[in-house]
Amino acid sequence: MHVDFNNYTEKTGFSLTELARRLYPGNSYPTAALKRITSGLAELSQSQVNYLAALAGVPVEALFEGAKWPEDENVLIVKEGVYEARIALGSKVAFLMPWGHLAAYRIDVTAGISIGGILDAFGAKLRRLRG
Repeated sequence: MHVDFNNYTEKTGFSLTELARRLYPGNSYPTAALKRITSGLAELSQSQVNYLAALAGVPVEALFEGAKWPEDENVLIVKEGVYEARIALGSKVAFLMPWGHLAAYRIDVTAGISIGGILDAFGAKLRRLRG
């Protein structure tokens, strides 16, 4: 199975160049690396697939060719320094993502929690990450 990058870029608004920079941080030629993926010469790692799903705020299954993408999934994005918090408002999936790393820290969201509560959880996670 392959990630449907055409659908991904259409649904999320990310360009392939932006995705390449995010998927291959520190790589001198991230666009070439992603081109190998899109042409079928290489495959994404599990951490890259998980990262793409977190970035879009969708389940991993939605990324693949022929899969149904969640409808009307609005993602709230909050940035602080090198960290980016992404909250999928429909499914209440929330991730904290440091720029330049293929890491997506999931924040557990309970039923009935407010956006402010989610942001408080992000703040707590940031404090733990910063040490």
